[in-house]
Amino acid sequence: MKHLLLQLISVWVFLPAANAQDFIYSFKVEEVKFAGVGSISIREDSNCKVYNIANWRSSGLRQPAGYASGNALAASAKFEIICSEKPDSVWIRGFGQDTINLPSKVARLTSDSGRFTYNYPLTVAGKKFPSGIVNYYDSFQIRWEVSLDNGLHWTLIDTTKHKLYVTKSAPMPENPYYLHFHTLLELSCKNAKGQSTDSAIINSCFEEFTDNVVQNYKGQNFTYYAKSPYFGANNLRELFQQLDGVCYSFAEFFIAMVKIQGISRTNNYINFYSGICPYPCGYAGGLVVKNWDFGTKSDSLSCPGFPYVFATDVTNALGAAGVGNPEPLGTIFANHQIAKLDGVYYDACYGIKAKSMTEYKTMAMAGWMLYDTTAGIQRTTTDMTKCDFTETIETY
Repeated sequence: MKHLLLQLISVWVFLPAANAQDFIYSFKVEEVKFAGVGSISIREDSNCKVYNIANWRSSGLRQPAGYASGNALAASAKFEIICSEKPDSVWIRGFGQDTINLPSKVARLTSDSGRFTYNYPLTVAGKKFPSGIVNYYDSFQIRWEVSLDNGLHWTLIDTTKHKLYVTKSAPMPENPYYLHFHTLLELSCKNAKGQSTDSAIINSCFEEFTDNVVQNYKGQNFTYYAKSPYFGANNLRELFQQLDGVCYSFAEFFIAMVKIQGISRTNNYINFYSGICPYPCGYAGGLVVKNWDFGTKSDSLSCPGFPYVFATDVTNALGAAGVGNPEPLGTIFANHQIAKLDGVYYDACYGIKAKSMTEYKTMAMAGWMLYDTTAGIQRTTTDMTKCDFTETIETY
């Protein structure tokens, strides 16, 4: 990361002729902190702790800030001065992007352990973020200026750069299973930048999953069933810590991206599983996810409707890619979890969107599995009419 160049401010101070001296005042930004009405408490992914100290420090600290749209940014700052002569106070102001400016204010001199600083008080910007519109600043710049003569002349001190998120509305309140994680703001605001309607924001957020490449704010890749066909993070918090998850956690991930924008939907979390479909030879009850190579039907008579013996007639083929994984280890499930918003089914695991469950089945599934209770073997079929889903609906 490039270090910002500190600007030197030269000011001539005229004293009585016999004692005239020249003073060079050197200022630098030490700290910037955002707060105010509408600000969002953002949590670190790995430990769930809120970023509750400065957002920017000259030592290298960089932490994001967030606001709900319709509110104004507010900031305080500290500036160090290095000079033998120090005014009791100076005037400081900040010019931000999109004419989001911080008005000039008197900053008083303070000292601590031999260091002298001027404290710019918490000040509200003169312009609010446009109401109802998502925005994303990868590097929101503030140009800081100082005046030593009560605002008559101004000189540039430095420019600070900040990661800044603006949500459509105030994020939905937190609960034990949904927190205001950094990555949720990063991905939702970045994908939905400029959007204002619920439908556009929802679909923009889902775009993050459609190429199966999903990264956290650090650029680390998430994966779906990459480590084990049986285990993985089962909820959002675990997913953000482990980075590898199962369908439970990825369904929560997408819905949480929508919730962080202040968009609320009930009955948005679908758990579907194959109904127990009885046949003379057993019960159909497994979801076979694409793709599989179906070979010769070696036993069409013993169990009509399920002619493929699983161990010998079918082989796994490269199929529906999952997040960060071209071939997820789990391809046969007893159940599966996805999101449903405004009548549309969203499967974040595979990046699939469907208008109905019937359409979803054709996009995601290769067939049904049946356990043959008489022969003690597994069978499968490509006939999707042989069974169907049972859905349970919850609100996440």
